[in-house]
Amino acid sequence: MWNFVAVFVLLVFQPAVLGLPKKPQHKPAENGRLLVSFKHSQQSSGLQSLLGSFGLEKVTKTKSSTISVLHVAKEGIENAFEELARSPEVDFVERDHLVYVDFTPNDPELPQLWGIEKIGAQQAWDIERGSRNTVVCVIDTGVDYNHEDLSPNMWINPGEIPNNGIDDDGNGYIDDVHGINAIAQDGDPLDTGSHGTHCAGTIGAVGNNGVGVVGVAHNISIMACKFIEENSGFVSDAILCLDYALVNGAHITSNSWGGDSFSRSLKEMIDRAEDQGQLFVAAAGNEERDNDETPHYPSSYPQDVVLSVASTTDTPDDGMSGFSSWGLESVDLGAPGSSIYSTLPGNMYGRKSGTSMATPHVAGAAALLLSHNPELTPTELKAALLSTVTPSGALAGKIVSGGRLNVSAAFMAIQPLLPTATPAPTTPAPTTVPVTVSPTQAPTQSPSPTPTTALPTMQPTATPTPTQHQTPTPMPTAPRATPTEQPRPTSSPSPTPGGTTPADPTVGPTSSPTPAPTA
Repeated sequence: MWNFVAVFVLLVFQPAVLGLPKKPQHKPAENGRLLVSFKHSQQSSGLQSLLGSFGLEKVTKTKSSTISVLHVAKEGIENAFEELARSPEVDFVERDHLVYVDFTPNDPELPQLWGIEKIGAQQAWDIERGSRNTVVCVIDTGVDYNHEDLSPNMWINPGEIPNNGIDDDGNGYIDDVHGINAIAQDGDPLDTGSHGTHCAGTIGAVGNNGVGVVGVAHNISIMACKFIEENSGFVSDAILCLDYALVNGAHITSNSWGGDSFSRSLKEMIDRAEDQGQLFVAAAGNEERDNDETPHYPSSYPQDVVLSVASTTDTPDDGMSGFSSWGLESVDLGAPGSSIYSTLPGNMYGRKSGTSMATPHVAGAAALLLSHNPELTPTELKAALLSTVTPSGALAGKIVSGGRLNVSAAFMAIQPLLPTATPAPTTPAPTTVPVTVSPTQAPTQSPSPTPTTALPTMQPTATPTPTQHQTPTPMPTAPRATPTEQPRPTSSPSPTPGGTTPADPTVGPTSSPTPAPTA
């Protein structure tokens, strides 16, 4: 039986200022990979022999779906594609695609962690600061799990013994203590870039530890799945990450990546996420366009568990960031995404902008709510977040909710379902099991040195200043149009126009050309 896993990822490339290169045109990746959904778990000897004649080198099956990734000799891939498309044993086949991640430096003088204050996190911390039982999977460039502000909050695989060189839990990955590297197909998701580590810090940098920054959730379990490297990643590898998150019980996935092309394989993985009750938070993209007219995937997939996030600025009216995409039917809410300060590899800190930065604010908020009430379903989490946004004239008529994330108000929406709780002091998270790793490369941007004292604006113990907000009223989620399934999409993303604020990339699933990440 073939045993091979498929993953697929898309990053949105955002040229935010003149002079930046434009997003590459979407085209199938020339990596000899095909994404195939077989109708049966066992393939006939005839089909296996046929594929063998085309140079079949390797097959990996996902554990949570019928999708497999086939590695075929490049010279035989076209014939293999055509034969599989005709085979009665195959549900569908599509080519793998390459996606790109992008980063543009932000204004270094903007306030530190303004997003945390904007979304009312400090008020929410009087009610809940998070739980290690809540698992958020960051699907990205990996995470620096040795970072001083992330290490205590890293997810620990209970079935794995660190550094013994053995696949203790028999899942195909050796020493996958904190997650996986889908590119290398091993158990080391160490971030050699910076994008994923930055996102992880916004979700769950340790709170009340006197070091660096603080995440929306002080106490959380961050699972790391790496599928992007050197600013690009394959859809097939993203699918492997989604599969890992499903099999290992992640409650939420944070997906700061995207692109223009529809992928049936990725859509089916999100169907699995919906079946298993996993919330899929996704960046709307940095294309500065209407996603209702030109969909951005994965944020434009129609499943109820998909929560699409636009980026907002630090202005009184919560204006939309100049680079952000929108969509009255396809983008759900806004969140801070311009010049966000967070963790970077090597115990560093720095700023990035993009819908990639807005997305982890929402993922962290959902994790906070779920920590307080583990019985909430993904659709209930989504409804609580959308119905309690802070209304914005700048967002009205452009996104479903017409407002910006307000996590403190969201707690008020779920409070009637919960017993009255007295805030408990934050307790240190358990120390992670030491893992031997190679030195982390220095970040490419200009990171700020590690502060010797915690930044005042990010202290969880600070007494929150009450902020007024309107009593939320339930807001129905607008139905999204179901995308036409196209195993061989050919649409190409238009380059992202320059915005008033530079943006980092976001990745998104596509079954065709080359997308890029959204920061």
